[in-house]
Amino acid sequence: LTGDLEAARAIVQQSPGNSRLAATLGWLYLHYWERDWDELVRLAGSIPSNDTYFEGYAPFIAELAQYFRDGVEVARPVLQQAVGTVTANIEASPDSMNLLLWSARLHACLEEKDAALRDVESALDLASAKEGGAKMRAEEEAAAMYAAIGREDEALDILERLLVSHYPGAITVHQLRHIADWDPLRDHPRFQALLEKYAQEG
Repeated sequence: LTGDLEAARAIVQQSPGNSRLAATLGWLYLHYWERDWDELVRLAGSIPSNDTYFEGYAPFIAELAQYFRDGVEVARPVLQQAVGTVTANIEASPDSMNLLLWSARLHACLEEKDAALRDVESALDLASAKEGGAKMRAEEEAAAMYAAIGREDEALDILERLLVSHYPGAITVHQLRHIADWDPLRDHPRFQALLEKYAQEG
């Protein structure tokens, strides 16, 4: 969370706790921060489809990595297939906040703004009944979706609120600086001011 990717890599290479789960999560996060999309796609694709912890998370990460690596037109067939899968899962579990957030992000990647807004609003309605980290992380994902579809001010309103909030795994200025989710905001004066303000406070 300090933004030191070399130190993070050294820690992950030690496989903290000798746990396969911890190591896999560590590498997924590290590749995402480093924007190593090829390795991220490879690692996510190596996770068994019946893994009870990762469930639909690994394919979603792989699809997102392909979008960042290849662009929307090349990744479109993969994203559209993913939307079909997530939509079917939502029909089976309509109260799944995570599925709705994933669907919103996929629609945003496909530049399907109305569908993305519909799903993120449904997810945030569900999140409003939750407490602590789960609610805040839903708002993080909503901010990334808003950024992706060009609703910069809504994304920044959420980020400004989250950066002064305290919750497990809270978003940091280092994530904003490194992670590709926030690239659509890079040139926005409010985003640049956030980076400068919290870098100084950190």
